[in-house]
Amino acid sequence: MTKKLFILLILISTIYLSGCGNKTIEAENITDTESRNTSYSDEDKILSHNTVSLEDGPERKFDKVPLYYQQDYADIPYGISTIGKSGSLVTCLAMMESYYKADYITPKKLLSEYPSLMDEKDTLTMMETIASANDLTVVSQAFDPYVLADYLNNQERLVLLEIPHASSFGSATSYILITGTTPDGDLVVRDADYNNIEKFAINTKYDELVYSATSIVLEAGKTSLIHAFTYQEGRE
Repeated sequence: MTKKLFILLILISTIYLSGCGNKTIEAENITDTESRNTSYSDEDKILSHNTVSLEDGPERKFDKVPLYYQQDYADIPYGISTIGKSGSLVTCLAMMESYYKADYITPKKLLSEYPSLMDEKDTLTMMETIASANDLTVVSQAFDPYVLADYLNNQERLVLLEIPHASSFGSATSYILITGTTPDGDLVVRDADYNNIEKFAINTKYDELVYSATSIVLEAGKTSLIHAFTYQEGRE
C-alpha cells in the first residue's frame, strides 16, 4: 500500500468512526451559485486557470486536467438557465473532455459539440455521453471513501463526486471532479465553482488545487454518489 493511500484511509477511518459522516450544514452558511458575483466575463480569452502542458510521447496527452470555472460562462445559455447558474456538471464534463481529448474544450464549446447536453435532464446520460465519446464507461455507486481511495490511487481514474443535497459547496446539487491525491492524503480537485476555492483550498507545496479529504467526506455524507470514468474492456 502506498504511503498516500495509507494516510488517506486513516483520515477517512477517523472521520467515519467519529460519527461525522452526516454533517448538518447551517442554512446561513449556504450561498446560491446564481447570486454570486464574478470578475470573469470574457470567456473567449479564458482557456484554463491552471498550467497544463502536453506530455512527451507518441500520443497527444495533457499532463493534468484543465481548470474551468462556471462563473466565466455566466451568461451562456444552458437549458432554461445559464452555465453560471446551473452549469456545475457541464463545466466538470468540459474539464474531463479537455483532458481526454488533449485540447481546450470549454463549457461553451462542449455544448456546441454535444447539442444533446443542452436540454438533457438525466445527469447520468450526460456523463455517459462524454464517456462514450472517449471510449470510457461510467461506474456509479454510493459514496464510499474506501472505494474512492482505490479509484484514485490504485486505478488512477478520474472520479466525479455528486453531492445531491445542500452543502457548503452549494445550495443544491454540486459536482466536484477529483483527479488524485497528494502524498499527505489530501485530494486534488477541479471545482467548477470559483467561490468554493477560498473556503476549501488548502495551501500545499504542490502546484495543484487541493481540498482536505476531511472536508470532502464531511460534506458528502452518505447520500452522495461517485462516478468513476474507466476505460472500456480491452483498452487502457
